[in-house]
Amino acid sequence: DDLLVCCHAGVSRSSASAFVIACVNQDPQEAVKVLTARKHDPNNLIVKYGAELLGKPEMIEVIQRFKTDYLHNVAW
Repeated sequence: DDLLVCCHAGVSRSSASAFVIACVNQDPQEAVKVLTARKHDPNNLIVKYGAELLGKPEMIEVIQRFKTDYLHNVAW
């Protein structure tokens, strides 16, 4: 099933929410593939709450790695 998660800008809160929702039925390493590096910057607090609710603390590390990789690949 497809699910559309959006907000006004679609950068931080909606991308974090989409990641958390994807983590319900997937491993965070697989779920992070719903994000696009140059487009999304998931909200850390939403990811933290999602990780706590789902009992998947590795979600936080996966998002931090995603953001680090993103920052290294951005052409300033």
